[in-house]
Amino acid sequence: MLSGESSSNSSRWTYHVFLSFRGEDTRLGFTDHLYAALVRKGMITFRDDKNLEKGDKIDKELFKAIKESLGAIVILSENYASSSWCLDELNKILESNRVLGREVFPVFCGVSPSEVQHQTTTSFEEAFQKHERRFEKDTEKVRQWRDSLKEVSQIPGWESKNYQHQTELIENIVESVWTKLRPKMPSFNDGLVGIGSRANESIEGIVLNSPEKEEAIWDPEAFSRMYNLQLLIINYHVNLPTSLKCLCSSLKFLQWMKYPLESLPLGVQLDELVELKMHSSRIKRIWNGNQDFAKLKFIDLSYSEDLIQTPIVSGAPSLERLLLIGCVNLVEVHPSVGQHKRLDLLMLKDCKNLQIMPRKLEMDSLEELILSGCSKLEKLPEFGENMKSLSLLNVEHCINLLCLPNSICNLKSLRKLYVSGCSRISTLPDGMNENESLEELDVSRTEITEISSSKVRLEILRELSFGGRKETTPKSQNLLQWISKFMGQSDMHESIVPPLSSLLALESLDLSYRDLTDESIPSDFGPLSLLKRLDLSGNNFVNPPAQCIISLSMLHTLSFDHCPRLESLPMLPPNLQALYATNCPKLKPFHLDEDTLWKIFESHSHEDPIEGPELWFIIPGNEIPSWFNNQNSLAIDSSDQTYQKLCCDSVTSIIVDVPEDCQLSEWWGIAVCLVLEPLNTDVPSSSNARPTSTVNEEIGIYYWVCKTPDKDPDPNFPIAPKFGNLLYKFNDPYIHIIFFNADHVYIQHYLSGEQTQLEVVFFVENLSESCKARIKKCGCRVICKEKIEEWRKHSDGLNISRITETNEDEERHELEVEEPTSPTLGK
Repeated sequence: MLSGESSSNSSRWTYHVFLSFRGEDTRLGFTDHLYAALVRKGMITFRDDKNLEKGDKIDKELFKAIKESLGAIVILSENYASSSWCLDELNKILESNRVLGREVFPVFCGVSPSEVQHQTTTSFEEAFQKHERRFEKDTEKVRQWRDSLKEVSQIPGWESKNYQHQTELIENIVESVWTKLRPKMPSFNDGLVGIGSRANESIEGIVLNSPEKEEAIWDPEAFSRMYNLQLLIINYHVNLPTSLKCLCSSLKFLQWMKYPLESLPLGVQLDELVELKMHSSRIKRIWNGNQDFAKLKFIDLSYSEDLIQTPIVSGAPSLERLLLIGCVNLVEVHPSVGQHKRLDLLMLKDCKNLQIMPRKLEMDSLEELILSGCSKLEKLPEFGENMKSLSLLNVEHCINLLCLPNSICNLKSLRKLYVSGCSRISTLPDGMNENESLEELDVSRTEITEISSSKVRLEILRELSFGGRKETTPKSQNLLQWISKFMGQSDMHESIVPPLSSLLALESLDLSYRDLTDESIPSDFGPLSLLKRLDLSGNNFVNPPAQCIISLSMLHTLSFDHCPRLESLPMLPPNLQALYATNCPKLKPFHLDEDTLWKIFESHSHEDPIEGPELWFIIPGNEIPSWFNNQNSLAIDSSDQTYQKLCCDSVTSIIVDVPEDCQLSEWWGIAVCLVLEPLNTDVPSSSNARPTSTVNEEIGIYYWVCKTPDKDPDPNFPIAPKFGNLLYKFNDPYIHIIFFNADHVYIQHYLSGEQTQLEVVFFVENLSESCKARIKKCGCRVICKEKIEEWRKHSDGLNISRITETNEDEERHELEVEEPTSPTLGK
């Protein structure tokens, strides 16, 4: 690895960045993408892929890696505090910060700084209860852990909730870390790390990044005298007219995008190689036969379209991760892969011609097997009895897969099973109910019509996706009978499926596109007391039972999109954050009176705004309610230089004045209402067919907060991420109600000091000629604590039980006197 002198002290360093993370929360996903982005930037990054607690004490090598890193990125996730391993890392990271001046970059992934600081949420409380029992004789250790979490929560970092897409968050992190650490690195030119004026023999690292379409011609013996080269990153096309004769045996990290040859050089000895990454290469076989790579831990040949067989990996006993995403000509997985004892991730996503897998997998360490999109795969391997580590099996969209093997019952640690889109699978294997770990099950768009306690332990399921396909299947009637029984509405024999109350842990339920009617859903989903997400899109409801979801106090996301017969919505539960009801042609616009709107936002305003959710309602309508007292929006020419780079078609700006009384007291945030109007009406609105997911059928809505109307935006706060989901084609105008908490990073930044005014800019990007829309109107209102309390005094405890439809009936403002509950929508 590279070594250099820190600008703040004389200690030597080995890595630019140390990644601290909770493996089960973020390793496959956010941490993986962040690691790749750091490496692409040329930063040598330490990542402990195993990150498993195999003992009570953290490995000394990890302490050494922390000490020898210029900085550490701490990814604080929901279960971070449950790992004594992670907490010990954090202690050491903060110690290095205090003693050696190492940088610390916290990322709050799914948690807020307040949660990390106060440690009062369920996950943190349970974690420390466990630690206090386990370390009852070492209370000082537990106290230090708590103090470290409090300390790191005070360091400026990033909150994932402020970014709709991970890519934008990761780009922000990487650029900031690079800017902060670069002055502490040894002198180098942009392309050549650690070279300076030294001779070839002293080169330790090379990073070559060039603009797209630039090409270079290299000597085949270019690396022949680079005896100490340990890092090689090439991110542009290199032409090697007469092949490549050698690579440095000292290499530890090799990343070569679009590698132009069919294999590595013959006879090359890469005894020190730890990571090999060659995206979009021309490799057919990475090496011939069985070669020894004793230290190799990571292989990524994704999008190498000429690859026909996985490497023989018996000579790489330390291999932990094998990624072959999008290798469309890969036909066979070599049998050696199925016998590997250290491999913990096998990623074969979108290998569309994959047909041959090892007959049986005996992979003791495998944690995640991803075969989604392998459309020619007809049979899965058998699973050995010792495969007790596998927690994720993803075979989504394997359209020719006939069944799951009975040996799936050997996977005792299986937590997530995704079978969505496997249209030929009609049943789950017997014996799966022996699995005591399964929490997430997705059988949407399959032929499976029943999930009973004989198949799955329903009481431990947290997520169940049972969405249907566009076309009606011959078994649809059986499905409706099962759902009726599932919901406790049938006289069918009790043994077919347990009652709704069996799903004690369920947090997410998808019953979309199942031809459900008002009669086939329960009059009360109440037994699902932990339910947070409910998708009922694409069904044949007309007037769902008014109180069917009112008791779901934890429900935050509800969707009725693409219901062609829907005329009214049920009453809404109190903590709903997102409501989707687009492309429901018979659903009439709603009347949103002042009391209703106060009730909606009162229910979504919290004493601690850090904890408050953002609100996102999409309902029929074409007028901004008068309650939004600031409707002085301004349409901006999209060709304006400030917005031209956004490629947007509709830009609307509104100035928000925060009154002084809100500044001096507690205030909760800004309520915004948009009317989005379609510019094309060529979409049939009577169909409930599942919309395709092609980008040409979507409309994106973005937002941007400026400091003041007369100043350019702060360059440190660029275009904000997308918010809300992308919208499909629609025919009628829709109202979008959004609530931004006062603690939103942009609001906090631009209202700092004595500033009381900011500009909110919304814009629409039309992604195709057949899918256009514009922002017709915009309004907003600042919500202060005093105003909420004033409204409460005058409301007399009236319950706004439903948002009524706009019509000429005198009863459209109906208010029902009940115990105060929540804002709801209904007929």
